[in-house]
Amino acid sequence: MGAVATTSAQITIGVRAQQAMRAIDNFNNKMAAIQAPVLRVTRSMRRFSDLTGLTRVRNAMGALGRGTLDAFRSVSRIVPVLGSITGATTLAGIYRLSTAWADFGTKMRTTARSMGMPVSRLMALQNAARLSGGSADAMTGAMGQLSQLKWEIPHGFAPEAAAQFQALGISMKEVASSSPEKLFGRIADKSGG
Repeated sequence: MGAVATTSAQITIGVRAQQAMRAIDNFNNKMAAIQAPVLRVTRSMRRFSDLTGLTRVRNAMGALGRGTLDAFRSVSRIVPVLGSITGATTLAGIYRLSTAWADFGTKMRTTARSMGMPVSRLMALQNAARLSGGSADAMTGAMGQLSQLKWEIPHGFAPEAAAQFQALGISMKEVASSSPEKLFGRIADKSGG
């Protein structure tokens, strides 16, 4: 009789263990289902950051911050008496960095507006130029020139440019009505670029 009770207890414990494992597996599956959308959004945001260059900006800002902190630590270790001066210098550096970012933003907004496009689109085009191995400044300059030519050609100030557009098969009506970005694409298509 003792052997039957032991076997019965082992079977009961085995069944309970399997039930507990199923409950844990169900819980894990539910947690995975809850986490799945968050993980997909995280992957999408990471890819977006990589494609738009935000990852590089974040990494560069992190490196700048680390470099600034290292420089600050080095100076404050070398001459403890300069602690207050270093604090003032750091504040001045922060001010200069903030001013530089504000100037960058203002220039970017002004440039984008002069081309008739949103700042986000200009930044995307600059990032595309960088990713393809080109220069963002060269791309911005080319777009700016196209924007200026859109005004100059219809007013007779750039007859040589008008002739070049006509040689590429781009009409003056198309030049006047297209955005610089579309003109850029048309020129690239016509010139085989």
